[in-house]
This record gives sequence, C-alpha cells and structure tokens, in this order.
Amino acid sequence: GLVGSEMCIETGFGLVALEALAHGVPVVASSIRGYAEWLEGAGVGETVPPGDVKALGSAIRNITIDQARYAECARRARILAEKYDWAKCADRLIELYSAGR
Repeated sequence: GLVGSEMCIETGFGLVALEALAHGVPVVASSIRGYAEWLEGAGVGETVPPGDVKALGSAIRNITIDQARYAECARRARILAEKYDWAKCADRLIELYSAGR
C-alpha cells in the first residue's frame, strides 16, 4: 500500500502519515509545513507541491512501480517512525522539564 496525504493548505504534525510510516508504508504528501519539516529528505516517500495533481500522480507512480525503491522507503519509514514512539517522546519531554529546574 501507499498512503497519500490530504491536499490541504496547512495541517498539524501529520499523524496519519506517521501511522503509515510505522507500518512500513511509504507516504506521498503535500509539501506543507506539517509534513515537509520531517518528511523531506527522509527517503520514506515523496512530497509534492500542494494542489499539484500531476506531481501527486507522478510521485505515486514513481514509488509504486520501483519495487526496490518501495522496499527501501518502507524500511526507512519504520526507522523514522520509531523516533516518534510515544514512550521515547515522553522520556524526552521529562528530560526537558527536568533540565529546566
């Protein structure tokens, strides 16, 4: 499978994309702030200009027809998603609060 993000103007962090990555599914997302900041350059899929339907179609096609690329994106996807594991994020937050004492 492949998960495409909604083509909206702005969004938050992009939890749907992160859930897909955790399952090893490459993501094609709009290059908006909520996705671009952590997806671009990660090798887990592609970002495309918001509203560019042609680029969206090309990105989906490019990932799905190249099995080796798809497999590498899937492998990297799981690794990237691990950085956002709830337990790890909670530990980092506790460290930040503790450092501020």
